[in-house]
Amino acid sequence: MEKQKDYYLALFEKNPLAMIVIDKEDLKFLKVNAAAIKVLSYSEEKLLAKTFMDIVPEGEREFLKEQLKKVSEDKDIYLNTKNIKDDGQEIDVELVAIQIEFNNKACILKITTDVTEQKKSKAELKKLNTYLEELFYSAPFAIVLLNKKEQIIKINKIFEETFQYTANEVKDKNLKDLIIPEGFVIEYNEIVQKVKNGKFDRLETKRKRKDNELIDVLAVKFPIIVDDEFLGSYAIYLDISSQIKTTNELKELYKTLENKVKERTIELESAYGRMEEINAELEEIGKTKDKFISIISHDLRNPVAAIVSSSNIILNNIEALKKDEIKNFSGIINTSSKKIIEQLNELVEWSNQKTKKIIFNPQTINLYEFVLFSLKLIQVNANQKNIDIVNNIDTDILVKADPLLLRSIFQNLVTNAIKFTPEGGKITISAQKKEKGFIEISVADTGKGIPEEIRSKLFSNEAFVSEQKDEEGKPKGLGLILVKDFVEKHKGEIWVECKPEKGTTFHFTLPIGK
Repeated sequence: MEKQKDYYLALFEKNPLAMIVIDKEDLKFLKVNAAAIKVLSYSEEKLLAKTFMDIVPEGEREFLKEQLKKVSEDKDIYLNTKNIKDDGQEIDVELVAIQIEFNNKACILKITTDVTEQKKSKAELKKLNTYLEELFYSAPFAIVLLNKKEQIIKINKIFEETFQYTANEVKDKNLKDLIIPEGFVIEYNEIVQKVKNGKFDRLETKRKRKDNELIDVLAVKFPIIVDDEFLGSYAIYLDISSQIKTTNELKELYKTLENKVKERTIELESAYGRMEEINAELEEIGKTKDKFISIISHDLRNPVAAIVSSSNIILNNIEALKKDEIKNFSGIINTSSKKIIEQLNELVEWSNQKTKKIIFNPQTINLYEFVLFSLKLIQVNANQKNIDIVNNIDTDILVKADPLLLRSIFQNLVTNAIKFTPEGGKITISAQKKEKGFIEISVADTGKGIPEEIRSKLFSNEAFVSEQKDEEGKPKGLGLILVKDFVEKHKGEIWVECKPEKGTTFHFTLPIGK
């Protein structure tokens, strides 16, 4: 019997769960184990001088007292409550109370588990899920989430508007049965198989609405894979019917003009010139459409995929993940979301430039004061990396430029310089008068420089989508394309010089102001 008693005593004292023996009548603490001392941060002596009521919030004492009265040989009590530590901090706990015999007397054994961090993690996960749901439902294109059997889990608002189905109508339905036209089933099955093999797919195709009307779409489909297991996929649809219609109408216009030129030989020269102009417009529209599609399918795919991957890891591993791991994945989602917003903002500005919605209004500007003002808008970014920005422009230099376009030029170049200059670096802005009535302006940083193979394509329209660079190189996205367009709108030129590991300098010219 003594051996058995010693066994139970050792089990009590060394148990990793916080255990306290409580007098059933006056609720005084009679014995505590090491785990209880650690959880509540009291010394053993201080704990044994307290009662159960001393370590619970005042507002819950009466309720808990009544619950403990119900503990008997036949009834255990399970509660979620709070305990007060020695420093006054309240912690969330799961409490089990069972009746035992201690020193030949009926007592209560209180077993406590600290669930404070678990509750915080659940609250953070709930907040993250709310954010992801909002991102899904507010996306500016149709999105559908599918399981591994191609059954619909959920759709967003744009999907409902595009295909004229409600969420309740499509729930658990097979996507193929709803929006895939009869003549496109083989194509769709090939895409499904490709995605199940872990590959991404993008194409221009046709889909049908609820009323069986066919629409032209850019379709993007990519897998959801967690721990090498295919769980399902996301399908994104962008309705490009109006773009296709516009392209076809322009082609018809081209044919009509061509016929008129043949018929009206007397106006051959002028008609030919007009055809050249229309051809250029058609080519530009085609390039614009292709670039827009490439951006949506390529540039936005990476941050969206990062969001999906990170959120799925959290959803499927919440119990096992630590707080720092959840924070890390949340950071990935936050950074990816900001990247999407940044790229969408650039798209809007680029689109306005290409469609000539930007009004060109050049004015005489004091360059020193203008740069001083423009830098205030982005100085906080430099301060975060302890980067010194120096304005070396003479105070009497004037340029003839559009203020809005010039501000965009400076903010793009200086923001890039900040991004790719290491902490404690330096950015210098200078200007000097050149021949033929122009001012040469320079933005120099102390970053790593740009490799020659990237530098040669830095302002290339054809290369900016497929060759975006990270902090190992220099960016070649819409920002620099816009800068080039805006500089050329002023009849200026832009070029870049760099020395590996010593920094990069962007030069551009603007007309002298009077």
